[in-house]
Amino acid sequence: RRDVSHGCIRLSQPAALAQFLLSDQPDWTPATIDSAMKLGKPRRVQVKQPRPVFILYSTAMATQDGQTYFYPDIYGYDGELRAKLQKSYPYAH
Repeated sequence: RRDVSHGCIRLSQPAALAQFLLSDQPDWTPATIDSAMKLGKPRRVQVKQPRPVFILYSTAMATQDGQTYFYPDIYGYDGELRAKLQKSYPYAH
C-alpha cells in the first residue's frame, strides 16, 4: 500500500535523477553517485541549481499498450476533483 510509506517518494530511476541534478558538479560522476547510493545511509548533497519538482497523485493510469489501471483513492482527493469537474468552467469557483 502506498500510504504506508511515511511520506517518501518512490523513483523509478533514482540514479538518473541524481546524475541530472548533479550534472554541473564534475566530482559527481555516475560512478561516485552509484557508490554513494550503495553506502546504505542518507547523505545530504547541495545542488548548485535548484529545480522545480512536479508531484502527481493519480488513482488511474493508462499504459502505452492501452491497459488502464485504477487504484484506491487513499487520500480522498477524487471526491474534490469530481465536485470541481461537475461545475462549469472555471472549475476553481
